[in-house]
Amino acid sequence: MSQDEAPSPLVKIRKAVSPPRVPRAGEAPGPRPLYAVWELTMKCDQPCEHCGSRAGAARIQELSTEEILKVADSLEELGTREVALIGGEAYLRPDLPKIVEHLAKKGMRVSLQTGGRAFHAERAKTLKAAGLYGVGVSIDGPPKIHDRLRGNLGSYAAAMKALDNAREAGMVVTSNAQINRLNYQHLWELVEALWKKDAIAWQVALTVPMGRAADRPDWLLEPYMIVDVVDTLAAIQLEGIRRYTGKGEPFNIFVGNNIGYYGPHETTLRSRPGGRESFWQGCEPANT
Repeated sequence: MSQDEAPSPLVKIRKAVSPPRVPRAGEAPGPRPLYAVWELTMKCDQPCEHCGSRAGAARIQELSTEEILKVADSLEELGTREVALIGGEAYLRPDLPKIVEHLAKKGMRVSLQTGGRAFHAERAKTLKAAGLYGVGVSIDGPPKIHDRLRGNLGSYAAAMKALDNAREAGMVVTSNAQINRLNYQHLWELVEALWKKDAIAWQVALTVPMGRAADRPDWLLEPYMIVDVVDTLAAIQLEGIRRYTGKGEPFNIFVGNNIGYYGPHETTLRSRPGGRESFWQGCEPANT
């Protein structure tokens, strides 16, 4: 077998086959919304200049606590197993611990996606006690670039501290980023900082012309730039697996569909470390 034909390191790692989903007692077979992303509020504490939602002020009519708990009950009835709470900035709702507790008591894994501006240690402990499983912090580059995108000096330092606070409270820590002209040449620098914080997953997507980002077309990547981005992400995935091997949960990149698929690194970027090789297959039934 030639070097070109030899299996990649990823092939050797991903031999295990993911087990089929087992229905809960009394749950009818068939597709279920196993994973839900729930935007609790549009209220936000950062004026991010690439925000696709133009978040800032709360909506005039956002759900009350009682209404949110009823929706949570409906998610349980539908068979949802995991919920990611987002905003705006979800922790700006004073009832967030109650919401987390309600979801967690129903057997759902609850995580929070945050900009981390005010995710202080006490808030982390309170949410962990309520049943929060993990925290994903949005970090978009080295300090100067991140602060520029977020429109806030000190935002990078606060976001990195948020990772520390979540981890020290006993939660799984992950991160996410939008990739654009300001940061696409700094991906290695960014991920090295995340590895130092023991982040086990990194979700990435391209900045697109939505919300405030539509006001900054000069920040959007040209198509030819994306080739280098995909090459870099694949190299980061392989290096992350190498570094995390033997440390428990392997490092994984979750690539947004707007980055593209069916390219030369498809299985590297679309498979889960330790699982079967995969590729983009569109929207599949939830029980596969």
